[in-house]
Amino acid sequence: LQAVRLVEVDYPAGATPEQMADKGDLLLEYRRADLVLVVPPGFQDDLEAGKQPALLVMGRERDEASRLARGRVGAVLERWS
Repeated sequence: LQAVRLVEVDYPAGATPEQMADKGDLLLEYRRADLVLVVPPGFQDDLEAGKQPALLVMGRERDEASRLARGRVGAVLERWS
């Protein structure tokens, strides 16, 4: 098993999911991450309100480590939804 490293990125108030995804693209491009999970602003509030907010799962195309990470995280998210 490979270690999983969490990297928390702070975004300014009002950051859009697209701006968050741009940072995720850089982490993937420079191989600082195999998978990026973008949690949008207001996610917890939406959950508490009974909504099902969307998460964005990002990975590198044609990369085995990224594909495996997406599969594992995807399986967890499927059980949660």
